[in-house]
Amino acid sequence: GSLNTAYRAYRDYVHAEAEATNYTKETGEKMFWIRYGQSWCAKNNDEYLQFLLTDVHPPGRHRLIGPVLNSVDFAKTFNCPVESPMNPTKKCVLWE
Repeated sequence: GSLNTAYRAYRDYVHAEAEATNYTKETGEKMFWIRYGQSWCAKNNDEYLQFLLTDVHPPGRHRLIGPVLNSVDFAKTFNCPVESPMNPTKKCVLWE
């Protein structure tokens, strides 16, 4: 869905920048996914865990893993083997 669209726009930008700098295409592509993962990091203290019990959203870990393991682009970027935990054959794709 939107994560893959954002990745592809970022990838196109990185490829254009890589031509003019020492920034490599591979590094740029991996950095997108690493930064996306970091955006879901949270400190799991008692107060936060109590908040999760009443929050309508799933914990960040699940909001991260679901979209990523369903992304063909993520699997390609990190060379995840088919049928590995982060690259299942059956993927849930809402829209391309």
